[in-house]
Amino acid sequence: MFKYAIFAFLLFATIGITIANETVARLGLQSNYLAVAILALGVSTLLIQRNVLLLSLVSVLCVFINLPTESTASLQIDQDFIVALLLGLTFLPLLHRLLLR
Repeated sequence: MFKYAIFAFLLFATIGITIANETVARLGLQSNYLAVAILALGVSTLLIQRNVLLLSLVSVLCVFINLPTESTASLQIDQDFIVALLLGLTFLPLLHRLLLR
């Protein structure tokens, strides 16, 4: 139980905050700490029981999100596309489970 609590906190502190902060910024919403924290908690909850492959892919995409815009532009990668891909990977298992059950 303690292991899952530590894992949940680390997931919330790293991946959840990154996804929530970038999503709020990309959508053009006002950066509010409460909205970012709620969105980060929701994303972390969706990623808690997922496999290592999905978590590693989400982690790599979080690294790409945090790169400067000039670096991703030289690689011809749009950061809006990365955010959409990241949110799709996060919500796809939930939608799959809801639609097939």
